[in-house]
Amino acid sequence: MPFGLNVSSKNTLIFSCIAGGIAGLVYSSKRCAQDTKAGLTQRVSFLADRPNENLKKFEPTPTEEIN
Repeated sequence: MPFGLNVSSKNTLIFSCIAGGIAGLVYSSKRCAQDTKAGLTQRVSFLADRPNENLKKFEPTPTEEIN
């Protein structure tokens, strides 16, 4: 091993490699999801900037009190 480190056993080395691989996959998956979400947000941001002239203003109807 580099830097003069000794591996305690072959099973420990296998476990470390598998755990590191899974951790790397989880990290990259989260990173990819964040990038995709940011890209989609930019692509639809023009919808929020448009005026909503065709929509009626929402006015709630009065409700009766229930005894």
